[in-house]
Amino acid sequence: MSKRHQRKENNCLNCSAIVYGRFCHICGQENVETRETFWHFVTHFFNDITHFDGQFFVTARYLLTRPGFLSRQYLLGRRMRYVNPIRLYLFTSAVFFLFFFAFVKQEDMIRNSSSPKNLASAKKEIESEKNMLELRLTGKQITEAEKKAIEARTSLLNSDLNRLKTDSLNLDRLEYRRSGIEKLGNSYTSIAAYDSAQIKLPKNKRDGWFYRKYNRKIIELKGRYGTDFNRFFVDLANKFIQRFPQILFVSLPLFALLLQLMYVRRKQFYYTDHGVYALHVYCAMFVLLFMEISAYKLSEMPYLGWLYYVGVTAIIYMFYYVYKSMRTFSRTSRSTDRVRAPRRRRHLCHPAAAGAAALDGRRGAH
Repeated sequence: MSKRHQRKENNCLNCSAIVYGRFCHICGQENVETRETFWHFVTHFFNDITHFDGQFFVTARYLLTRPGFLSRQYLLGRRMRYVNPIRLYLFTSAVFFLFFFAFVKQEDMIRNSSSPKNLASAKKEIESEKNMLELRLTGKQITEAEKKAIEARTSLLNSDLNRLKTDSLNLDRLEYRRSGIEKLGNSYTSIAAYDSAQIKLPKNKRDGWFYRKYNRKIIELKGRYGTDFNRFFVDLANKFIQRFPQILFVSLPLFALLLQLMYVRRKQFYYTDHGVYALHVYCAMFVLLFMEISAYKLSEMPYLGWLYYVGVTAIIYMFYYVYKSMRTFSRTSRSTDRVRAPRRRRHLCHPAAAGAAALDGRRGAH
C-alpha cells in the first residue's frame, strides 16, 4: 500500500464505481491522489518488482535460512505474505547476472590453470605426467605413432625438469604448460588423415561413434590452438561466461523434470510443484554465488583475507541447502517416516491400549 494521500472523492477513477475505503472493490485500484513525485514513481516501480514493502525481506530471510520452506508454503496455499517465485527469480537473476558480467573476468576462471604456483607444484605436475606416460608405454595396444608422441612428450618434460634446476623463478616459461593440447587424444595432424587411417583398419578395430567424435574434436583443437594451452582455456572460459545465463535458464525445467522422475511414485506432486521448488533453489543459489564471488573479490584487499573462508563457507552451504530443501519440500525424514509409524502400530497392539480403545468406543455409543 502506498503512502500517498487518499482522495476525498469516493468514485473510482478507473471503473467509476463507488469506493468504500481505500481500494475499489470492483477493480482493486487504490483511491489516492493522482499527482505523484519522482520518488513515489521510483518506489512504486521497485515495489511492483520485489514487493519491497516487507514482503521482499521476509521472503529473502526464509529463502536463505529455511531451505525448502517457501516452496512448502506455496504448495499449502500460503502465498500472499511472500514474493511470487517467478517474480523473485526474475529479480534475483537480473541482479546476479549484472554483478556477474561486471566483476567476473576470464582471468579469474583460468588463474589456477595459467601457471604453476611455485617450484614444488611445477615439479609435482611434471613428474605426475611422466609417470602416466610411462604407464601408457607399457600398454599392449599402443601404436608406433603414439609411442613416438609419448617419447617426444617425455623428452619435453625432462628438459623442463632440467630447466627448473637452474631457473626456478620463471615458471611461466615452462614448455609443458604451453603444449598441453598436444598430449590430448591422438597424433594425427588432420581429420582427413585420421579418416584415411580408420578406413584402412578392419571394421572390428575401427573406433566407435563416440571415439570418432572425440578424436575429430581433439584434432580440430590442435589445428586451432597448436601448443598454446593458455589461449585454449581463455576461449573456453569466455564461451562459458557468455552462455552461463542460457545454461541456467535451460537447466531449470530440466532440473524440475529430474525431480518429477525422482518422486514419480508420489502422486501429490505435479511438475509445476517441482518447478516452484526449482525456482526457489535457483534464487538461493544466485544469492549464495553473489556472496561467494563478493567475498573472493574482497579477500584480495589488505586485511580482508579472512573473507576467503566466508566464500568457502557459502560454497559448502550450497550443497547443504539443496539436501535440506529437498527433505523439507518432500517432507521426508529418516526418523519420522520410518520410526513413528511402527511405534503407532506397536502402541495399538498393546493389550492395555486395545482395552482402553474398546472402552472409549462403548462410552461413545451410550
